[in-house]
Amino acid sequence: MLGRIAHWAQHQPDKTAVFFPGRVITYRQFHAKVRQLIWTLSQRGFRKAGIAAVFGDTLLDDWLLIAALRGMGLDTICPKSPAQLNEMSLHKLSVIVMGEDTARTATIPHEFFATPRVVVPGAVLAAAEVAAVPDPAQVAEGGHMLVTTGTTGAPKAVHYPGAHEALRSELRASSFGFAKDTVYYASNFPLYTAVGYKNPASTWHCGGTVVIDPLPYHAALRLPETITSMVLTPALIEGFAASPRVGEAVRQTAIIRVSGGFLSAGSWEKVRSAFGHPIEVYFAATEIIGIVMRSRVTSLDALTWLTPEQGQRVEIVDDNGAVCPAGVEGQLRIGLSEIDAKSYVGDAAASARTFRDGCFYPGDLAVKRADGRVRILGRLSDVINVGGLKLAAAPIEHAIQVALRADEVCVFSGTDRAGNDQVVVACRRVAGLSRSEHAEVEKLVGRLGPVRVAHLTAFPLSPGAMQKTDRKALRKILLD
Repeated sequence: MLGRIAHWAQHQPDKTAVFFPGRVITYRQFHAKVRQLIWTLSQRGFRKAGIAAVFGDTLLDDWLLIAALRGMGLDTICPKSPAQLNEMSLHKLSVIVMGEDTARTATIPHEFFATPRVVVPGAVLAAAEVAAVPDPAQVAEGGHMLVTTGTTGAPKAVHYPGAHEALRSELRASSFGFAKDTVYYASNFPLYTAVGYKNPASTWHCGGTVVIDPLPYHAALRLPETITSMVLTPALIEGFAASPRVGEAVRQTAIIRVSGGFLSAGSWEKVRSAFGHPIEVYFAATEIIGIVMRSRVTSLDALTWLTPEQGQRVEIVDDNGAVCPAGVEGQLRIGLSEIDAKSYVGDAAASARTFRDGCFYPGDLAVKRADGRVRILGRLSDVINVGGLKLAAAPIEHAIQVALRADEVCVFSGTDRAGNDQVVVACRRVAGLSRSEHAEVEKLVGRLGPVRVAHLTAFPLSPGAMQKTDRKALRKILLD
């Protein structure tokens, strides 16, 4: 990554590399700032190899610090919190690098008390002009670690070594259509997420511009009018579409992609009316470099059925690993390329379950049509079990959602206080449900047994950056 930034600093020095509220950073400034940080950090007494954990005060600070540390040959990780290092068993750190505001408030677990700590003053990171510094030592660029919980249920680190960085960025850029004229809206996704790291790195690889937006959507912020591409989660897209920062150029020209969970029919209708062209939904994973499947959404059918990317091996298999016929539900598996992840850091057991036979098993239930399009039916654990009958929750939820024009629907199986089986339907929308709508739900799922319908104006969200609906917390609210 640093090599590409240096390349563009030479060939288009005055092109904007980063837009951040209150700051516009050119490629020349970006490269000079990273060189200055390499010099500053190299004077500190820590081992210049191994893993560096970074906790900057802002997302921009995180980017500057990981670029510098990787330029020194270290692998980097930007966990959600210091406590997450323990959850992933990353105890052998070379250094913890922090912004001074973060250093004042962060609680470092006692396991890391002996780890060297470097606090970088905000003035150093924020200074527009940098002093000339000696050329850094030529070392192999370090890699970066991402954090995922979706496949395993617990935080796991995925290491992408520096050796294949250019190849990964090239493939990702091709997958997303990034080029030199790309102005990519990165929102404020942190660097432990795949979308937070991979897409900006791929944009800079091509010489494009990255827009970092840390402010809440109701805050006043004038974005560049030339934004060409963005990725948002289902939890964020409605707020963005309704925000005052979405100018006419964004509405008419930006390629808007949605990933990180199911986009509800209700949300799609709201977003469709806010923008002047179709959005794209896609399926990807922290462990896979490029897009796996996608769909340009022009109808409800296109919202749920995705087309595998050319060259991607996407299969639906049964419990024995045999490929399922068209129309038969099974487990999703994805063929791995040379540059995809092959394991989780420090977790051989989870790695063996998830990466096997040259494939990645993300833990999703899916079905493939005769035309090759695939529908994700939910997590393997998101199954309704009533009277011994097991059914995927997602198709049932989608049918109810369309019928009620709800923002989101979650369906669970459980028991009532008397110990009898029941189906609980949670409906998220602003307006309450009428008696006729309750009857409609009964008609759709009553065949499964007694039905209880719960109306909520909001669902609990996971604490991670992707802010997916926390089904486990929702189930606890409704059934415990």
